[in-house]
Amino acid sequence: MFLASSTRYALRSLIELAENYENGYLTLDTIRKGQNISEKYLENIFRGFKKNNLVIGKRNIGGGYMLSKNPGQITVSNVLIVGDGNLNIMPCR
Repeated sequence: MFLASSTRYALRSLIELAENYENGYLTLDTIRKGQNISEKYLENIFRGFKKNNLVIGKRNIGGGYMLSKNPGQITVSNVLIVGDGNLNIMPCR
């Protein structure tokens, strides 16, 4: 199965949030540095995460993003929908 860059980045970002779930909010800058993803890409990804209720955002000091529910309750298909907008499977070329 072929995954778009946005989907791969979304999965990596979500894994970073899951690994830090107990630590609370992570800033986009922390995720950007940890995953080597551009800030612009992350902003778009997290807009989709918020729209699909996968993350909670908090502004001001100590703010950032965290998962809206336990990591075990989020499926890969949730992330695929955010990254690609659908679950159509395409053959690799």
